[in-house]
Amino acid sequence: MNNLIGVKLALLLHDPPSKMWTPRTRKSHEEVAEEFAENVLRGTLLVDLYREAKNRYWDLVKNADIIASSFDRWILLRESRYEYYVHHDHLHNIFNPVVKTELKAPSDIQSSMKMVSEILNTRLKESQSILEKHAINPHVSLYNVVYATLDY
Repeated sequence: MNNLIGVKLALLLHDPPSKMWTPRTRKSHEEVAEEFAENVLRGTLLVDLYREAKNRYWDLVKNADIIASSFDRWILLRESRYEYYVHHDHLHNIFNPVVKTELKAPSDIQSSMKMVSEILNTRLKESQSILEKHAINPHVSLYNVVYATLDY
């Protein structure tokens, strides 16, 4: 079960929440994702599961990402009946992509990502202290907290 949780963490965290703005930084999105994941999971039950999965199953994670991102691009970037393409600077309504909200990059992406990861890490540690006392499988329960928080 722990291998599965580790792989799911690696899949969830392989891209950072700031990926669309990463070209504005000096780091690759993979470097930003690794730093974000390590900061979020630091000091929790999940950090070693994540690291082991990255070492053992990284090819699986990359292949799943290639398939998923190819499908998204095929669906989202082709011309629709609305005769336009989806742009990544807006959040589009999945039922009617004409309805959209502009997304603006934070002025300092690296500081924003660090702040968000520190807040999430604090919340995960608080959740872990409760789950270790009350959950049948704290690893699975804590993963569910991560997933529910970060399914972006």
